[in-house]
Amino acid sequence: MSAIYRRASQVVVRLGPESHDNALAVDTLKAISDDADFNVDKYTITARSGTPTDLLENDHRALMAKETNWIAVKNLFEREWFSRLWIVQEIKCATEAVICIRPRSLPQHTFRTAVHWVWSRASPSISVFEEVTLHSLEFHN
Repeated sequence: MSAIYRRASQVVVRLGPESHDNALAVDTLKAISDDADFNVDKYTITARSGTPTDLLENDHRALMAKETNWIAVKNLFEREWFSRLWIVQEIKCATEAVICIRPRSLPQHTFRTAVHWVWSRASPSISVFEEVTLHSLEFHN
């Protein structure tokens, strides 16, 4: 299967049917990614100084004020796709991937950057993430 993903010009990852908060989750992840730099080689992520994401990183009250956004992101992370073992292969082997979350989509690098920021910076501080386990999110090229 990995050979198929490597040879594909683009892998389209469909995270399932539309839900009431998909758009909010995707918009939240895109905004975070737009404000952050992800160093793939060092596996580190940093919010750019002065951005809204930097504010979230440094102000617990600002982080908590976005509870509706975090619930939407949590709901996205609880989708069945994240529990499947082959997703690591699907994403890691892909030259290029698009994550489709109806009615929106995100390029792989945008999704990866935002997910890593949420997981490393926001989730330790936000109670809605306490029961979410994302073992499968260790995908990186």
